[in-house]
Amino acid sequence: MNSKELKNKILQKINGIEDEVLLQYIQDFLDASDKYYTKKIKDLDLTHEDEGKDTPDFTEYIKEWVKDM
Repeated sequence: MNSKELKNKILQKINGIEDEVLLQYIQDFLDASDKYYTKKIKDLDLTHEDEGKDTPDFTEYIKEWVKDM
């Protein structure tokens, strides 16, 4: 089942729910999962920002090497 079919199936089930308590549980779940994935995405972005900071800078070495060539 592809993503679009899965979304439609879920939406059909949700549209058929009349129980307010169950709908509130679904809303709470979606809110919690949204916060979880938003935090995960932010954590991933932070790890990418840190990449390269521990990498030694060989710029001066390369400049000297090129001069000697």
